[in-house]
Amino acid sequence: MKEAVENFVESFGGEITPTAANNNNSQNTTEEETVTAYIVECIKASRKKNIIFTGAPGTGKTYSVEKYVNEQNSEQLDSICSYSSWYFKFVQFHGSYDYTDFVEGLRPIERGDKMIFVRMDGTFKALCREAAEAEQSAMDEEIEAPIYYFVIDEINRAELSKVFGELMYCFEKRGSEHKVQTQYHNLPTYGETENGIEKLNNDIFKDGFYVPENVVIIGTMNDIDRNVETFDFALRRRFDWIPIKANDFMETSLRSMLGDEDISKDLAQRAINMNKVISGESGKRFGLNEDYHIGPAYFKDYDKNKSMDENLDDIWKHNIEPILREYLRGKNGVDKFIDDCHTALMPKKDTATNEPQTTAEDEE
Repeated sequence: MKEAVENFVESFGGEITPTAANNNNSQNTTEEETVTAYIVECIKASRKKNIIFTGAPGTGKTYSVEKYVNEQNSEQLDSICSYSSWYFKFVQFHGSYDYTDFVEGLRPIERGDKMIFVRMDGTFKALCREAAEAEQSAMDEEIEAPIYYFVIDEINRAELSKVFGELMYCFEKRGSEHKVQTQYHNLPTYGETENGIEKLNNDIFKDGFYVPENVVIIGTMNDIDRNVETFDFALRRRFDWIPIKANDFMETSLRSMLGDEDISKDLAQRAINMNKVISGESGKRFGLNEDYHIGPAYFKDYDKNKSMDENLDDIWKHNIEPILREYLRGKNGVDKFIDDCHTALMPKKDTATNEPQTTAEDEE
């Protein structure tokens, strides 16, 4: 893990700040500490403060990011004279998510017996407003501003150009010196106050919107999702892209979930063997690669009161085989490949020799 982080940092000439997460003397190797520690170092090493974690489904990307920002939120609430009750926002993109949800839009409010439309912040602008006010307050008091985290799960599931709009510029150039005029700039901004929804006084974005320096944007996504191509090159260069590979964290993730070292080690080796079939020569014939690996989260319902074979038989039938067949929908000759994956996960015993049978992948 440490080597992977160092390679990432060296790719843009950065340096790693020593922390407990990369201490070689650490005795803990649970999934929470290893995957989250990797994510922590990558976030700290990123100078862009815009990061996307990618990888196969079930690798723990969202779980680990949520865990980290929750811990950061708790630490800041404990150490800072609380400006906010929350220092992060979590959203999940989808096909209907747009600019008015993310940046700002016109919203209906009641005024007496009438309904009027007013300009109100979207989720991202609302967090940036609070972060900018906290940043300004910290400057006045000559203290360090709290860090705000905006987490976007399934970031590639929305039409991003319509969601981000002119914020493409703000992602690259941060701070109050890089203000932009948003679509509804000519209208006053309304928000929740003690008296309900009222016009905001002393609007920090009155002269234009900007992304404050103390905001970190973290996205998660699966590379194999059909609309991954929504990321154009202009948007890609504004983010650091960090892969989370299923096999790299398989054993530590399973050990964390199951709490049994022997079972975790055996199960991890079986899962890794299956993933080698998926991304090996057999899988490549169908266009598969590491992005199609089966992540440790597929085994989170493992019942330690049942045998390994009973558990894997159930998980295979209800979780793994269906997703593999979905990967190969419309392709011919998939049954042998599916059988090889099954054999790698649950080796067949030869009744005469009691030795596991080899798969077509092994023979290659």
